[in-house]
Amino acid sequence: EINDLLSSHESKIKLVEHTMRGTVCVGAEERFVSSVDACLDVVDDGQKERHVSATLMNDQSSRSHTIFRITVESRPVREGEQGGLVDLTDSLSEMDSNSEQDLTVSMLNLIDLAGSERIAKTGATGVTRKEGTMINKSLTTLSKVIMELSKGGGIGHVPYRDSKLTRMLQQALGGNSRCATVCCISTAVEHHEEAKSTLRFASRCKLVENKRAALRTQSIKLAEKREETQQ
Repeated sequence: EINDLLSSHESKIKLVEHTMRGTVCVGAEERFVSSVDACLDVVDDGQKERHVSATLMNDQSSRSHTIFRITVESRPVREGEQGGLVDLTDSLSEMDSNSEQDLTVSMLNLIDLAGSERIAKTGATGVTRKEGTMINKSLTTLSKVIMELSKGGGIGHVPYRDSKLTRMLQQALGGNSRCATVCCISTAVEHHEEAKSTLRFASRCKLVENKRAALRTQSIKLAEKREETQQ
């Protein structure tokens, strides 16, 4: 299931396909920020709510994957304006009223994947064991997606929809994007199998090639209204 780390109350989140935004989380809280510090504050708020649990391998083991998604909209500075940060709410309001105002829209996904687990090594039981099973399942699907994308021109069916994780990250993994992957391994002898598996995954990631292009559009709100009118 998908949990909203920014919401103070439990809400059922659904994944819905959007013609402009790709896969979106309906029911998840969104916060508008206009500075780097404000953005980092939101990250801290989410980190405080992240679920961890102790296992034989890790005292603070993450019990889920975490995705922090930032949507950035920028526009050229108009004549007579000062550069730098502006109030986002006022900026969007002005752009909605100006149909000629173009935006450059970018989306940054920061993903912290929970590591794969072997029950024999973690000693997990009950809920913690079930969480480990779900983590491994989603990581297996992610590996399959990367495997298909690494084939380049011979890409066949990519199983994005086999996992909520890969469905949410479809555009980031194989769409109009640039993706950087950091893999962590242990040099301890007892973890050599996990290290080999991680290195194989990293090697496949390096073979994935995405075509990137600047996405320029008018205000998302205005574009959505036009789309509804056309329908």
